[in-house]
Amino acid sequence: MANKPKKMTWKEIIEKYPDEWVLLDDYEPDIDFDGTGIIATKGRVLVHAKDKREFYKKSKELVEKIPPGWNHSQRYTGDPATPYQKWLWEQANS
Repeated sequence: MANKPKKMTWKEIIEKYPDEWVLLDDYEPDIDFDGTGIIATKGRVLVHAKDKREFYKKSKELVEKIPPGWNHSQRYTGDPATPYQKWLWEQANS
């Protein structure tokens, strides 16, 4: 990738890509509050799309070109559908 996108905070990503799926590179992980997983708090947005199918299509095309072992994260910037996802979103954005 010739010109790397600027690394942004999660708040900046939400503001720039509202209600979109984002694929993050060079992300900074943090453990969520109940210890069930890791969430990205900062990163470089490589792919974004409002439609989940379009997001996966774009992501797949990019990921196929990247060597094995590449670490990335995908997240949704909008209001999540399930109560657990809503709780995680609120924790990450408070």
